[in-house]
Amino acid sequence: MRIGILGGGPAGLYFALLMKKADPRHEIRVIERNPPDATFGWGVVFSEETLGALRDADYESYVRITDTFAKWNAIDVRYRGQTIRSRGHAFSGIARKELLRILQERCRQLGVRLEFHRELADLAAFDDDDLLVAADGVNSLARRLLEPRFEPSLDLHSTKYAWFGADLAVDAFTFIFRDTEHGLFQVHAYPFDAHTSTFIVEAHESTWRRAGLDQMPEEESLRFCEQLFRPELGDHKLLSNRSIWFSFVTLRNRNWHHGKVVLLGDSAHTAHFTIGSGTKLAMEDAISLATAFLRHPADLEAALTWYELDRQPVVERFQEAARESATYFESVSRYSGFEPIQFAFNLLTRSGRIGHLELEKRDPRFIASVDRWFARTAASGGGVEATPLSGGGPLLAPPPLFAPFTLRGLELPNRLVLSPPSEDDATDGLVGARHEAELGGAVAAGGGLVLTEPVAVSADGRITPGTPGLYRDDQAAAWRRLVE
Repeated sequence: MRIGILGGGPAGLYFALLMKKADPRHEIRVIERNPPDATFGWGVVFSEETLGALRDADYESYVRITDTFAKWNAIDVRYRGQTIRSRGHAFSGIARKELLRILQERCRQLGVRLEFHRELADLAAFDDDDLLVAADGVNSLARRLLEPRFEPSLDLHSTKYAWFGADLAVDAFTFIFRDTEHGLFQVHAYPFDAHTSTFIVEAHESTWRRAGLDQMPEEESLRFCEQLFRPELGDHKLLSNRSIWFSFVTLRNRNWHHGKVVLLGDSAHTAHFTIGSGTKLAMEDAISLATAFLRHPADLEAALTWYELDRQPVVERFQEAARESATYFESVSRYSGFEPIQFAFNLLTRSGRIGHLELEKRDPRFIASVDRWFARTAASGGGVEATPLSGGGPLLAPPPLFAPFTLRGLELPNRLVLSPPSEDDATDGLVGARHEAELGGAVAAGGGLVLTEPVAVSADGRITPGTPGLYRDDQAAAWRRLVE
């Protein structure tokens, strides 16, 4: 095949090398508007799952990428003067510029033609190609020219963020929350080499405007953020690389291909930076698209359809998790009254991808501290206390499900709610033996709260003739006997 790739980011370069590796007879060229060493942003983070996919797809580039990694396994949440640490998360980071250099060298080694400093106004340069891969980012030229075919939708988020670097290597994925007279600012920071970290500053747009950042030039806004986070930076500096303020845009496309044109990476989709998956998704797109041509080497439409069906559901799940994560940070001030341990747990579980059980697998000590806090809080209403382990060890807390819960004056021993199924077999609204057995069984099972089936407050309010009622004295007497 003759393959033209528009965009020399990780997605386009990785697809180019995978296709050339699969069949050296492919004629592949990558056209990029920027110079080879240009990059915007700082570090790229990979999960263990993504690394396994890169290892299987091209071992040579995988080795070179992982040899330069900064690795860490902790998340720090700095909030209200405390640092809460959770371990067991297995992150790996690399400078984006270094990642591009490795992929460019691998492409050249395999015989891919790379053209830099070439700005295109249309797609005529690809007229003779069998396949055009649009890997030119969220502002994709190809997608814009063929917009009615791809049917994109754009969702603009309500926070502003600036993507700085910092000349220090933090030792954990670090979240910092700083309350100011203007409102709340937050930082997402992580290392990507021995001396440098990505340092993203985010704030709600209203906070950003009250601070005057909408009127500040790039250098002045950098100094503002540097002073704001001086307690964490110490003598270190923030670094700028076109670090201007943006509003994140979540991009979706109804269709990912049209004719011989296919979207890859950020030209097809974006996921909010708070789950750190942009480059991961882009390179996994490249693996999927290359695999599609191994499955359908002689049928372009079949290959592109397979790719789209393979990737769209995966990306949509990530975008949903990213939406939940972004919503958390857009409204994080609503949690400002939380205790630090409660705040940290809420943050770590914000996207729904990680819950109590998964965190317990990763860091039992952290979850034990969460459970002890929860048990003490629940016990303050007169419920059960966390009990010391034998030998005077730390407190052993019951699982949150078995912590008490207070509803006004009603004290529930646990948070399990049971509701037997509705059978619609009441006689003229009167509950009988079946209801007593069902509800009694639910009580005996130990639930803190037992719900009946729907109960009508008038004869006309019954769902069916068999709905239980509570609109006559004899019905009230029957309920009283059942409850007692």
